[in-house]
Amino acid sequence: HSLCKSWMPDVVHVHNYWFLLTPSIFSAIRDTGCPVVVSLHNFRALCPAGVMMRRGKPCEECVGRSPWRGIAHRCYHDSAFASALVARMSLTAKRRGVWQCGVDRYLTPSQWARNVYIRGGFPEGLVAVHSHHVVEQAKSEAPRTPSSVVFVGRVSEEKGVQVLIDAWKQLRDRRSIELILVGDGPLLAPLRLDTNLTQFGIRLRGHLGRKEVSDQIARSIALVQPSLCQETFGLSILEAFNQGKPVIASEIGALPELVQDGITGILAPPGDPQELSQRLQ
Repeated sequence: HSLCKSWMPDVVHVHNYWFLLTPSIFSAIRDTGCPVVVSLHNFRALCPAGVMMRRGKPCEECVGRSPWRGIAHRCYHDSAFASALVARMSLTAKRRGVWQCGVDRYLTPSQWARNVYIRGGFPEGLVAVHSHHVVEQAKSEAPRTPSSVVFVGRVSEEKGVQVLIDAWKQLRDRRSIELILVGDGPLLAPLRLDTNLTQFGIRLRGHLGRKEVSDQIARSIALVQPSLCQETFGLSILEAFNQGKPVIASEIGALPELVQDGITGILAPPGDPQELSQRLQ
């Protein structure tokens, strides 16, 4: 409140809020007369876990309903107490009308995410789609015969990394094609201890800079995004399209908005290694 009073900004754009900056900031900002725009990058306002996923599968039990179900399922950090804190924060904001009256405009990166928030009770007239983008740049130099399929993203369960590895191992004929995993995350360390990955042509690159990621995609046959969670967008997909590469993606969340099955890539059922393996083949 005091910051807005002293700075008097034309608009306050909130990208995230959490325990230190709770939804109470929206009312404080509005009290100063400053308009508020909120970018909804995840589903924190509708789901204690923020990703609408439970036990490895999509879950929408709290969308448009009480978030207290997330406590019973221990959705946040597998803790009933922590889940209760998150649920209480969201429920308090809803009861005080923060989502209805405390924000001037909400931005979602996809039409699918917009529909979810509207089903969750957010005012339809205030929720607009503002997609992510990548800056068009010169294509990285690619070999005449690409020799890899690349994954770019968080190396974690919800991104379908283990499903991808299981699918890759089922390929009938890998020949000289590698699967390259680019990114960091909780599964990276245990995967590095798995000495069997190299015999299946799976290579871990870890975190790479933006130019290195672009070059890695350019050297690939295709990008694969096997997410299990309901993605609000898929920025790495745009990176692949920028390099003229097709994408093999899970048919979940906003990904089908980006990938046209059979035209700009291939869609696969999420969480099914055998089906994903067939698409990869």
